[in-house]
Amino acid sequence: MKSNYFIGITLLLVVLLFGFTLKQLGVITIPNNNVEDKSDITENQSSSEKGLDEELDDLQEIMERQAEKYPDTFFLNKPTEEKVIALTFDDGPEHINTPELLDLFREEDIKATFFLLGDNVKQFPEIAQRMVEEGHQVANHSWDHDNFKELSNEDVLHEQIIPTSEVIEKVTGVYPTIIRPPFGAMNDETIEFLGYQGWKIVNWSVDSFDWHYAEDTHEEIIGQVERHYHPGGIILLHNGVMHKQTVEALPGIIELLRKEGYKFKTIDELLF
Repeated sequence: MKSNYFIGITLLLVVLLFGFTLKQLGVITIPNNNVEDKSDITENQSSSEKGLDEELDDLQEIMERQAEKYPDTFFLNKPTEEKVIALTFDDGPEHINTPELLDLFREEDIKATFFLLGDNVKQFPEIAQRMVEEGHQVANHSWDHDNFKELSNEDVLHEQIIPTSEVIEKVTGVYPTIIRPPFGAMNDETIEFLGYQGWKIVNWSVDSFDWHYAEDTHEEIIGQVERHYHPGGIILLHNGVMHKQTVEALPGIIELLRKEGYKFKTIDELLF
């Protein structure tokens, strides 16, 4: 009996020691049901979302002020009651999603505006060329998506804008003079500097939120457009390599707007 007792105690100690060792090594974990910790996580997530909302509100206020201050240079939409609207796409061209978008536009007989990155045009010249051949408008979205607010006016012009329009012209025969700054952000003095030289800055009035690709599904992208579309609107969309949800959302966006009687225009057709 004593022998069995000591054997049992020994086995129990071995099991406890083995379990402690695994925990120390991180192989097993003990659940933590601390309510305060969970609340902290939720609070951090809410704070992060609130911070993003505040940043977007600030950007919207800045853009609206700049559009009012520079009405001949900086544009968010077309003041009109006519049911016309522009689909615009940032960050292309690329070889995965852009061809699918172009195929859909060809089937639907719709012309869009693509704000291109110079570095991407250099990598995918045939896709930029296809855009122009099929009647779409190409515009300038900088060379490599650098933040214009952190650059001097000379660097914005000579390192980001001019090289991009030059490579687009080399590939397509079109030299764009319409710009959309990365993140939609530009200092007033840069707007004045570029406007004096004849450049036009075009941002948006309807944010599809498709850039928030980590969370937004194609249904949510459609819903965002549905809540905010309006006559003379400019819709912000993206055609980068990570924007498959945009491709999936586009048929729904087109159907929604056509049912409401909207006609699709390029930026030149809408604004100029």
